[in-house]
Amino acid sequence: FSQSQNEELADRARHLLSSLADPGSEEAVREALQSLGSIFITSGWDPVTHTYDEAVNSGRLRLIENESLRLALTRYNAGVEEVHAIHGSAETQYYGQLEPFMVEHTVYSELAAEWWRGALVEAPFETDYEALATSRELWNLVTLRLEIEVAMQSRLERMDALSTEVLGLLNEELGPGAS
Repeated sequence: FSQSQNEELADRARHLLSSLADPGSEEAVREALQSLGSIFITSGWDPVTHTYDEAVNSGRLRLIENESLRLALTRYNAGVEEVHAIHGSAETQYYGQLEPFMVEHTVYSELAAEWWRGALVEAPFETDYEALATSRELWNLVTLRLEIEVAMQSRLERMDALSTEVLGLLNEELGPGAS
């Protein structure tokens, strides 16, 4: 996921919570609740750190003479691990908490992300939106998801800065014309 996708997910979560906290109309709450599936989207994020890990484990990272570059690479890798951990917590929340909640309290085909709805079979019964709108558990799940997205956004911003730092140091180290 990119920063803009994380921001969009956070905005959807804020909108849903605002709609639940101060419902303008039953239809507005229903529409906000129907975005639930798109708020909890997760995608696999498995960074490749084999080269860095091998360099650390073999002691070759110490062969980089530029101490600033070594430190920047280490900070970058720590940032990758941090983003990976936050992404893992989002997946854990989805599979461990949200899916069981949705199975019990909703008709998922009504709440799935819009791009999935066309592929699903319409159910002969409906979600009880009134009960869903007053669910403390749902409120907490969405709030926790928002917290994860805000944390992810700050880490991705940090990763962007770290990338720029590493690339700048590599440019300095390799000199002009190096690619």
